[in-house]
Amino acid sequence: MPVTHNTAERIPPSDSRTLRRIVLGLLAVLFAVNLMGIPVSRYFNYNDRYWLFSHKWRVAEHCGKLDWIVLGDSAPNQGFDAERFSRVRGPSYNFCTFVHTLIKGQLEILKTYMVRHGPPQGVLLIMADQFWFRVADPRLVALMPIPWSRLGEFTQEVESAWRFKLTVLLDRYVPLYSQPTTFQGLLRRPHRLLQPRRKLDAHGLELQSESMPEAVRESARKNSEFAGKTKFVVSEINRDAMAEMCQLADLNDFEIYAILSPIWEGAAEDTVYRAYYDQGTEYLYELERTLPRLHVLGPFPLTEPIEHMQHVYHVTRPWATAFADTVVARLRSRQAADVSTEERTAGPR
Repeated sequence: MPVTHNTAERIPPSDSRTLRRIVLGLLAVLFAVNLMGIPVSRYFNYNDRYWLFSHKWRVAEHCGKLDWIVLGDSAPNQGFDAERFSRVRGPSYNFCTFVHTLIKGQLEILKTYMVRHGPPQGVLLIMADQFWFRVADPRLVALMPIPWSRLGEFTQEVESAWRFKLTVLLDRYVPLYSQPTTFQGLLRRPHRLLQPRRKLDAHGLELQSESMPEAVRESARKNSEFAGKTKFVVSEINRDAMAEMCQLADLNDFEIYAILSPIWEGAAEDTVYRAYYDQGTEYLYELERTLPRLHVLGPFPLTEPIEHMQHVYHVTRPWATAFADTVVARLRSRQAADVSTEERTAGPR
């Protein structure tokens, strides 16, 4: 009788315990990889704006004592030369990021700085007119090192508070799911892990030198369209944060000086856009009349020719220095006027 051989691979029978071990092992590996991904997604995010926000927040924690804190949106991020300002007014840093961080986000950066280093001598708040109407972005809130118990401060006006909190939860603790672009990019180009996403100088200014006339015209056109169909409104979160920032200044004995960023001179001549812009200016002066410690460095608008700009609000590097000189001059003039007013109010001794 011929001998036959079974050459097929024999697979031992599996049981539920083996399957459970395999599943638990895979989950453990996934959990560990996700856990390691949390700091990676926070400190090396491939989204340039998220990287910028996280980077400047870390600077606020570790920068040391400063005389002046500069807060604001993307316009002063590349349009205010804090190094030039520091030469005249003392150590300062440009903590400006972008408009979607809101006044609330800037307030949280200021609080973070003060916890580590105490109050500054003064705060510069520099912004564009598109700041006021916006509400909180959960993906940015996820980057803020604030406790879960405070998330309610950001959800007053969002469409769904639970969806907002779920997005924060996923972005903070499940980055493999919520931020696949970051990890795909790192797998393709791991050398970028230690490279900054944007080029900043030692005082936080983003260095941009090339003018972009077409981009300026296009952004001005979009702003004009927006202004033509939108009523000027102020979100509750921005209004409350502005009041809280001024209260913080009053309690800690420092002043806040607000100024609007330069805009393209062509936009300033657009009657539709200018009507919206002027409403924002008037609101800023209204805040000055009602809030302690807030001083507006007007008049407005400050304008620049198109050759100096990349966007309707964004000036190039040389004009960031020129704007810093303007702020220094207006600050000096305003402080001298305030001293004179105090002396007249006090009367002869």
